[in-house]
Amino acid sequence: HIDVSDKFTAFGKWSVSIIYFAFWVFLMFPNWFLPIGRPGIALGGGLSMVVWRFILRETGNGPLFNAERVIILEPLFLLFGLMLTTIYLEKMERGGLFDKLRASLDDPVNWKRS
Repeated sequence: HIDVSDKFTAFGKWSVSIIYFAFWVFLMFPNWFLPIGRPGIALGGGLSMVVWRFILRETGNGPLFNAERVIILEPLFLLFGLMLTTIYLEKMERGGLFDKLRASLDDPVNWKRS
């Protein structure tokens, strides 16, 4: 990793800081602005930072940024698949996997045995 923080202009540094802070606030209160949840907010924050870094580079306010070399797609595909699987299992009819797990954790008899 090469530190390029000295190659940003003052506008570039402040604008990136404001975007990071805004998405941090959105992550702290996930249903305050848009009800998309923390994974959606994190995805939106990552995409907006990639686009903003490109805009900073094109306007001369930031250093060279190769998104193709920085972003590793395999973990993103894995996390997206896990997110879809979780949503599918959560939305199943009554008696689905999550309901059974929740019922077993709420049952006081199971906790007394251990």
